Amino acid sequence: MSQLNLQITKAFLKDLKRFMHLKGIPTKSEAIRVAVREMVQRLEGQKKKTGFRCWLGMGLKTAPRSHPRFPNEDSLWQKD
Repeated sequence: MSQLNLQITKAFLKDLKRFMHLKGIPTKSEAIRVAVREMVQRLEGQKKKTGFRCWLGMGLKTAPRSHPRFPNEDSLWQKD
């Protein structure tokens, strides 16, 4: 296995520790390996898991319908 030595800023260290905490990774080395692996997967378009979170806000980017089927949200849930 090769070794890589880095000099990092305090801001990078803060971000790295936050990443470790969010991912539950115990070591800095493993955190950097995971971060690089995930970035490569994103760049290749092979993201491992896709969840609902990435869809948030997408519906707001489309134009509203000119003649909606339901006049308001309450009528959507009412039975005829």
